[in-house]
This record gives sequence, structure tokens and C-alpha cells, in this order.
Amino acid sequence: MKMKFAAALFAAATSIAPAMAQDLREVNVLTPLPRHTAWYPLLVGEALGYFADEGISVTLVDGGDLPATAFLENGQVDIASLDPSEVIFAQERGFDFDVVYEVMHVAVEGVFVLESNSATSLADLKGTTIGIVGESDRGLTLSALGHVGLTEDDVTIAVLGESAPLLANSLQNGQVSAIVGAISDFVALTVAGRYDEKTSCRLK
Repeated sequence: MKMKFAAALFAAATSIAPAMAQDLREVNVLTPLPRHTAWYPLLVGEALGYFADEGISVTLVDGGDLPATAFLENGQVDIASLDPSEVIFAQERGFDFDVVYEVMHVAVEGVFVLESNSATSLADLKGTTIGIVGESDRGLTLSALGHVGLTEDDVTIAVLGESAPLLANSLQNGQVSAIVGAISDFVALTVAGRYDEKTSCRLK
């Protein structure tokens, strides 16, 4: 199933005249939080009638903790905001969809190790345990391993959760050799380990 986001939005936005209420094209947009100010362009557009003027009726769908791709695959939403790791994981599973806009222009995900770790690439982590912040980071991890000729069988992957102290302790105690997560996790790791001389760094 191929999601024609761009085509649907283009068709709606190029209407010659404002559509009547009953003729509005319904577009369901997945958001991580219900009507949150982080999504203010949608809320402002709705309040000022921009969408109605273009023949579009936008419904914001609260995604909660479920994977965004699940809403796309079962047809509950037409558009969703995905983490880069979710895009990678969905593509590896064969889900066919279009990415029409990229908010981040640099990689916000990374592999973090202690500065004292001698590893200089993912290939050096073979035979070790790699921690991931959440299940959505598994796809990114497997893809990154594949680029250096490794598979899931070459490492042990452990889901650690989002607790900053737990992430920091897992690294500092040697329970994991590295952690795969977003830049926000890197900040949390640094803060949680601020009293330890072993701070975390990003593995290139």
C-alpha cells in the first residue's frame, strides 16, 4: 500500500474555489500528543480557516505510545510524523510509503560510547551488548550494523528504556558497550553522568 500524501495535499491545495463544508477533503494527521502547541502551525491554520479555504478538513489523531507506522499501515491516518529510525525500520519490513518532508537536516540519532572506549566504529562493537533506548531504535541499529558487515547475530541488543540514570549506569558499569538513541538521549546521558569523569561521546 503506497501512501500518496503529496498527491492528496496537492490536489486539495490547488482547488480553484473554496469548497463547501460538505465537500471538504478529510485528512487525518497523526500527532504524538493531543492538540499540543508543538503542532501550532496546524492549530493556527485550523483556527484561521486556511484548510477550509483550500477544501481540506484536518483531524488531529493522538498517536500515544503506539508506533506511528501502525496508524499508516492500517489506514487510520493519511500523514504521520516519523522518527528517522521508524522510517528505516518500516522500509526494512517492506512497508511502501512516501517521505514528503524532512524536518531534521542532520542525523539526530547516534551510537554513544564512553570516551574511554577504544571503539572507533560499529565494527569494533562485535561480540558486545548494545543498548537501545526503545524498540523503535532497533531498525536503526540493524541498519547501521549492516553497513559495517555485521548482523544481529554478531551482537546482543538490549532494550534499556528512557531513564537517563539507567542509561548512564549501563554504560559506566560496562553492562553495555554502547547505546543507540537520539540526541536528547545523549544530553540526558551527559547530565546523568556529570559527576563521573567518564562521559559519553558519539561514535562516528
